[in-house]
Amino acid sequence: MTGRSPALALLILLLGAGIAFGAYSGTYTIMPTGGDFSSHDEASDSLMAYGVTGPCTLEMYTGTYTGQAYFSSPTWDSVEVIFKAASGQKPVVTNSSYPWYIYYADRITVDGVKTISTGSYGSYVYRSLHHKFLNSVVSASSYGMYIYYSDTAEVSGCNIEAGSYGSRWYYAGMRTCVGNNINAPNSYGIYAYRVASGTYSYNDLFVNNMVFAGSGYGIYHYYHYYAKLYYNTIYSATSYAYYDYYGYS
Repeated sequence: MTGRSPALALLILLLGAGIAFGAYSGTYTIMPTGGDFSSHDEASDSLMAYGVTGPCTLEMYTGTYTGQAYFSSPTWDSVEVIFKAASGQKPVVTNSSYPWYIYYADRITVDGVKTISTGSYGSYVYRSLHHKFLNSVVSASSYGMYIYYSDTAEVSGCNIEAGSYGSRWYYAGMRTCVGNNINAPNSYGIYAYRVASGTYSYNDLFVNNMVFAGSGYGIYHYYHYYAKLYYNTIYSATSYAYYDYYGYS
């Protein structure tokens, strides 16, 4: 008869019972060394692999993290996942493009994280509801924020520098854009396009933004109802500061 240690027997029992190791809920740390994760992309890969069972906060510490956080069709759409700077910390993420790639993934928030794309797309969001990008510096050669087929997204408190299209909302409705400084020297500052062919966005909120467009409209606002726009400073060097097309009420 072969003997087993109590610890080994317990491990076999747990595995046989189908315990899901690594499903996440709560607060975790991202640090260059010594944290739960060593980068934002390692964290996203692990969450995608093991799942999320409750609200999840990833606190990021000072350091430069290279790579792409990639979320694609996760199983936890009703649960919020937040990447945020830990108190007093200044994390930076960078990649050749798409440091944040959010695809069919609801309720992903980035808060207080400097984001640098050395190419296009600081953040790319596709068919994802309730996305938030808050209190962050975003830099890209074009498309600082690209929000595509994604309703109820929010961009607030950000400083966005992009050669063209500081923030492009395409087929995306119910937009919230508050307290941003958006600089797009080669194209539109904010491009807000209708929800889908022949349909309108409702209740857009553009408040207290500083918007500069070097070429094209400061804000292009297309097919909408009941929008609220106030306390914005908008400038275009070559065209309309604000262009409203099929806007009602």
